[in-house]
Amino acid sequence: MGRHLRGLFDACGLSLRQSVRRYGFSPAAVSRYLSGERLPRKAFLDVLLTERARRTGADRGRTAPHRWPATAPGPAGPAWSAAEQARS
Repeated sequence: MGRHLRGLFDACGLSLRQSVRRYGFSPAAVSRYLSGERLPRKAFLDVLLTERARRTGADRGRTAPHRWPATAPGPAGPAWSAAEQARS
């Protein structure tokens, strides 16, 4: 997962410092997400997807950040919820 997140993060054109300053995530958390060491929080994924859509023009007409459906496969599905609950 880290490799895919890193690719998406790089495609956004933001440096680690810029993303931390702009969105308020801790540098250590972002680094762990991008290395695959930790599952990213939904808010981080929302930021990446929204930023990528903004940079590619895919967000025209959108006013809200991208949201994963609760039943989606992958990080936003049931396994995601279990991981989030275990973390808290």
